[in-house]
Order: sequence, then structure tokens, then C-alpha cells
Amino acid sequence: MGELLLVAATPAEESTLVEAVPTARSVSPAGLAVLLEHRSAAGDVDAVVVGTSASAPLDLVRSVHRATPLAGVLVLTTEVTDADVRRSASYALDMPASLAVVESTAPDLVAQVREVADAGRAQRRHHETLAAVSSRERVTTPHALAPATLGALLDHAPFGVLVGDLDGGLVTWNRWAGDLLALSNDATGRPIPSLFPTPELFEASFALARAGSLEEASTPVGVVGPGDAEVEVVTAPTLLEDGRDAVLVLVQDVTTRRQAERTRDVLAEHVGLLGRVSEALAGTLDVDRALGRLSDELVPTFADWVSLQTYDQRGVSRRVVVRHRDPDLDREAARERTGLLSRLADTAPSRRIAAGGGPVLLESITQADLDEFVGDAATRDLVRRLGATSAVAVPVPGRDAVLGSMVLVRGPGSPDYTPQDLAVGVEVGRRAGVALDTVALYARQRDLAAELQRSLLTEPPRPEQAEIVVRYVAAAEEAQVGGDWYDAFVQEQGGTVLVIGDVMGHDMRAAAAMGQLRALLRGIGYTTGTGPAEMLSRLDAAIEGLGVQTTATGLVVRVEPRAPGDTRPASLCWSNAGHPPPIMVRPGHRPVVLEHDDPDLLLGVLAHIDRQESGASLEPGATLLLYTDGLIERRGESLDEGLSALTSAVDRLAGLPLPQMCDQLLVDLLPENNDDDVALVAVRLHA
Repeated sequence: MGELLLVAATPAEESTLVEAVPTARSVSPAGLAVLLEHRSAAGDVDAVVVGTSASAPLDLVRSVHRATPLAGVLVLTTEVTDADVRRSASYALDMPASLAVVESTAPDLVAQVREVADAGRAQRRHHETLAAVSSRERVTTPHALAPATLGALLDHAPFGVLVGDLDGGLVTWNRWAGDLLALSNDATGRPIPSLFPTPELFEASFALARAGSLEEASTPVGVVGPGDAEVEVVTAPTLLEDGRDAVLVLVQDVTTRRQAERTRDVLAEHVGLLGRVSEALAGTLDVDRALGRLSDELVPTFADWVSLQTYDQRGVSRRVVVRHRDPDLDREAARERTGLLSRLADTAPSRRIAAGGGPVLLESITQADLDEFVGDAATRDLVRRLGATSAVAVPVPGRDAVLGSMVLVRGPGSPDYTPQDLAVGVEVGRRAGVALDTVALYARQRDLAAELQRSLLTEPPRPEQAEIVVRYVAAAEEAQVGGDWYDAFVQEQGGTVLVIGDVMGHDMRAAAAMGQLRALLRGIGYTTGTGPAEMLSRLDAAIEGLGVQTTATGLVVRVEPRAPGDTRPASLCWSNAGHPPPIMVRPGHRPVVLEHDDPDLLLGVLAHIDRQESGASLEPGATLLLYTDGLIERRGESLDEGLSALTSAVDRLAGLPLPQMCDQLLVDLLPENNDDDVALVAVRLHA
């Protein structure tokens, strides 16, 4: 029994395998190199396990394979590195055909390691038999094995044995080879290379034998044998009974092993596909983006092209995505995607699914199928250009109804779909349905939340002396209401009050608290007629007295009334409770940031404090802007940088009409996916 070498194994891996496999021992990469250097190619190493500590595991695999090609090799991976190692091993050169890749935490790790070691041990024994049979030394001792006994041993061997002369002519064979190659008694003399579909693989060995250069057994070569059997062939020098040089050809059927390896690889590929699909769908809450990501994962790994569509409650297509592996055909399919679906017959797989049908497998698509599914000749020509030789159509189910369908198509040169592929397609459709259900639920919640918040934010008044514009933008990627609010109203004495604030939090509680604070402040400001500082102080008292458990920033500005026809500047005063400062821009001047010398506390911190109030003049044509921090707060930037960008934008846009100015500020300063709510209040004194 040979050894199992562990190289670059972690202590946990070493403990697990050394305890479970008696022949296992751990070596370092340097120690492995020294060890392999002093062993022959058919040495006593059954298998080598490369642990997760290896910085370049595939380089170690190459070294092992070159030094001892008969040993099995298994690479351990982590959850993070597994996909990369498998992908690299698929494309790397000089990799052993039987290389195994297993996660170090796999529950059947020990069983897989033992399987690899058993396979390596069997290979060694096979070649030891080969070395004994192909020895050039003539047997002369009285107790030596007689040729007849040797012939009986080979005749019952569980692998094929062919003996040929130096020209490749068949001299003799055993029963296993005769059954595999269907050899009759008159097969003697037939060229051995002609018995296989790839004769050139054997001709090189016979040429070496004729030249006297075939010194040792060749490396096993995989070929296709009769009846599509997969075999491994080894050639070696030998002697006939009369002392003539000959060539020994050993044939081992590896069809079952290769099929098992392919099945394993297909299963691993399918599992990987499902994992990537789930990851792609979980990364977005937008339907179009989700369908695009899903098609990117399916093409070209699982389909040459795919058609994805979602339905409304009547089963009519709402969205259609067609993706093809060929960029030119992809563009053509994208242009024709709506027409492609509208010209399909009711018997087409996607239409059957829209009508409530189940999954459909078309292992082979015929011309008759195309004529039945596609009634329009031009559309049939398009389908032929896209390529359609096999297809899978599956529903995209939701909790209450079918949300859509997915049609996966393969064209010429790709393998036909199988029932196993259909099962994978059904699972992909199911995962897509869960994701789309989640997106739809999120969209309903977001719309409801946004509508709730808008209902709390009323239209501004229209005082004679000024124009007031308000704007509110909800966060793009948050299914939540926020605490941002604005207000504008006219007091009984005629003063125009502008309010903006931000309750801490982004949830329903923040929205509820915002509604309470807004209503309290509006009532205080209207009924008392007090100034901004007194309004905020009374709001602090109300927050404590009424048990409103929240904190918030707030800014209140009052523009004093002017008599009709008065063209003098209007007086204004303001008080700020921890909110970003307002900006005022006068015609022909740079914007000015209005700030207190010492910032006041947030609302809801202390109930009885004196808040400061500052004053200024608002000239005719001048603009005052109030805003929440979502307009100036950016990841990686300070608030000072955001305020500077806002001031520059106000300076650039101050000449626009007030509604256009506010709209353009949002366009220029908000990112595509803003992650915070934004509220604006702007007032411009009439000239």
C-alpha cells in the first residue's frame, strides 16, 4: 500500500485526514519537491492532497503529475476559492484528467480522499503488472513461470491485452480485448492501429519500437474505442516466445469512470449556475435589472439565447428581454423582441405557459415545430438565424400567479437539452419568481410609503409678496419613508413662515414622528404668531410634555409682510436647531450662507433652552433656499465639500425661474441612486 501525502494542509485538514487515513502524512511544498525528486514515476505514492494553505495549488498539481503521473491528485478549496480553482483547472494545461477539487468543509471529504487514493493505488498496480509482463529479460531458471502459465494469466486479466509485431500486425490477444474489439480467429496479422478510430496515436509507438527506442511503458492515452467506448491505452516493449521484439498494448475501459466524471462536472456546473442566479437576482430591487442579470448568467453558459418575459394579470407580456451569445444576433433579437413574441402561435411554449401550462422540453426542434409555433415567415427566418435545435420553456411562478416565462434555446453545435437540464431550468424559473415577487412587494411598499409621505407634505401658500416652491425626492433604493419634511404657511398677522426639518431615522416611526412635529410646529406658529426661536422652544416643550420619543433637526424662517406696492427689502428672521444652514442669493451677488455664531441643539434634546434668532434682509428678486442634508451629504465627502458644491450650483442657476432652479439643483447634485430623502423649500421675493 502506498502513501497519501498532504501538502500545504492546514492543521484542521491535517488532523482530519491523518486520523482517518493510516497511510497519510503531511509534508511541506519544499519537502514534497525533494521527495518526488527521489521517486520513480511509478513510485509508492497513491495520492497527493493539496491543502488550502497552498498559494498556487495548480502549480503543485503540475509538479506532482509530472513526477508521479499514476498518483491521484485532490485539491482542497474554501468557499471563496472553490469556483476560481475549478475554473482555472478547466483551462490550465498539463492537468491530470482525474483531478478532483473538493471544499475542505465538505461532509464527505474523507470518503472522496479515500476514493482518489484507491484509484491511484489501482493505477499503480496496473502498471506494476505491465512492467512485469513487458520485461525484456529472458527467463532461464528452472522454476521460472512458463509461457503457457503466463498466457493463461493474461487471458483472464480484467483489461485488454494485445501483442503486435514491430510493424503493428496483431500477433495475439486476450479474451477481454477480443470481446471489446470483436476479434475473430482470423484477426491475426491485422494492423493494431486500424482497430481504433484514432490509429495515429499508436503508430508513433510502433515506429519507436522498429527503431529500437521504445524503452518503457508509455503514459496512458485516452481514446474512443469501438461502440463509443472510452478506453485508456498503454504501449510497452515486450518479447515473443521466440525472442523477437514486439509491442504490448494494454487497453482499459474507462467509460463508466468518464461518464461519472462528466456527470459530476455537469452537476457541479448546474449547482454553480443556480448559485450565480440567486446571487444575481438578490443584488437588485429593479425588475428590468433583475431580468438583465438573469439573462447574463444563463447566456452562454446554459443557453445560446434566452427569452424572458413577465405578464400582467391578464397574461399579456409587460416586459420582454431577449439575450443572444452572438453580439450581432443579440442586437437583432433586441430590436425584434416584441414582434417576435406577438407573432407566436398559441401552441408555442411561452404562450402555453402564459395560459397556465407547465414546463416544456423540446429535445429536438424540427422544421414542423417551427412551422407550428411561428406562423409568420419573416419571424421563422429570424428564429433560424438565432439558431433553434433544442429548447426548454419554464414558468416563472409567483405566490399567487404565474409572473412570466423563460425560454432557453440552444442552436447548432450545442448539445440538446435533457430532462436534467429541464429540472435545472424549472429551478431557475422558481428562483426568478421568488425574486420578482420580492421586487413587486418592495415596489408596492415603496409606493405606499412615498404616497403616505407626500400626503403629509402639503402644497405651499401663494403670498402676494413672494413665490414659494417646494420639492421632495424619496431615496431611490430604500423601501422606506423618511423623516424629511417641509412646510410653509402664512400667520394671522401676515408673516410667511418657512420650515424644513429632518427626524432621525428612515422608517414608519420616523415618518409618524415627522407628522407629529410638523403638525405641532404648524399649530404653534399659526396660533401664537411668535418668531422662529420661540416656535422651536415651544416645540421642544411639546416634545417632552407629549412624550414624542424622537430627535430632529429643524430650521424656521419668517418673512415679515410688506405693504402692497412696497419695493423695499423684506425683513426676515430665522432660528436653526442643528439643521444645515439656509443659502441666500441676491441679484448680481454671490450666494451667502446664513449661519448662527454658535449652533443650537437639535430638537428633542432639552426642553427648556433659549434658542437664538438672527435677522437679515431679503431684497426684491433675491432667493432664499432651505434644504435637507440629503442634498449635500455624500459618501467620501465632508459636509463642507457638499455645501460648497451646493453654493456653486445655486450661484450658477440663480438666474432661472424658481421652479426650474429647484429642479436643476436636484438633477445636478443628486446621484442616480441617492440613498437619502431630499426636501427643498425656496422663496423668491417679487421685484
